[in-house]
Amino acid sequence: DDAPDPHKPLAAFQDAERVRICIEGLNDVQQSALHLAFYEGFSYSQIAEIEDCPTGTIKTRIMAAKAVLMRCLQRR
Repeated sequence: DDAPDPHKPLAAFQDAERVRICIEGLNDVQQSALHLAFYEGFSYSQIAEIEDCPTGTIKTRIMAAKAVLMRCLQRR
C-alpha cells in the first residue's frame, strides 16, 4: 500500500503545537534570542548587536532556552 499515512499530518500538527506551547513558556529574552537565531537565521554576534548585549549573554540565553524546551517537550 503506497497510500500516505493519514495520521502523519495530525502528528506533525500536534508536535508543532507542543513546541509552540513550550516556546511560549520561555521568558521574553529567551524567546527573542531563539526567534532571531532559529527563525531569522542571525548569528550569535548579530543577535548580540540587535539585543545590545555581549555575545556570551546570547549564547547563555539560547542554551538556557534549549534546556527549558527540552524539559518541556519531554513532559508533554
